[in-house]
Amino acid sequence: MISQERKAAFLQKLERVTAYQEICEQMALAAKAFNAHDGAACRRFLALELPDVWIEYADEGRFVGREAVEYLLDLLLGGERRDGEFTEIYLTTPVVEVAGDGMTGHGVWWCPVPMTTAREDGSLQAIWAWGNLAVDFIRCGETWKIWHFHYFRLFKCRYEQGWVDDLSMINRLNLPAHPGSLPPTYHNPYSPLSVRDGIPAAPRPYESHTDSAWMTETRKDV
Repeated sequence: MISQERKAAFLQKLERVTAYQEICEQMALAAKAFNAHDGAACRRFLALELPDVWIEYADEGRFVGREAVEYLLDLLLGGERRDGEFTEIYLTTPVVEVAGDGMTGHGVWWCPVPMTTAREDGSLQAIWAWGNLAVDFIRCGETWKIWHFHYFRLFKCRYEQGWVDDLSMINRLNLPAHPGSLPPTYHNPYSPLSVRDGIPAAPRPYESHTDSAWMTETRKDV
């Protein structure tokens, strides 16, 4: 006969496996909505009902709260695209840890992004934009939503030059900070003149969410 303890352990493991699958699916659907330039659909995957929802986007800043997060989405997705323009996010190599209490999840994805943008004269420019995503998910009713989202830029460059020769796009332009944002907490893109940290590290097993410090934890293992 199977003991009650073994039954409870099995059910907990099953719930965590199910949560892992649901988190990965929600993340993929959010990326699909972003690729489709659908800001309204993107909003459905975010925990906008929570006052401490935030997105940190490379060195553009940290956008905290519903109003600031929606401001960022409008900034990224609000304009009309010209003919030939596109952005295609690819999510790879997910590393997801679901909390022991089953209420939150920490995840990291590698994120290669081919892009085509229009120059001032209307001609098209092919661009590579690669980075990592570190995300806190939270269970909202029966649905997993993005609670905290940090995009770590690795490089952004012209396709024909590559990331060693073209460093013109790894940092934001020297303009005033976005009115909806706080200063970024971490931005360390690739440079041929320095060594990068292994950030974000893969999330560790944890019992319950306390903060998002795991995203920028410096470790020598993973």
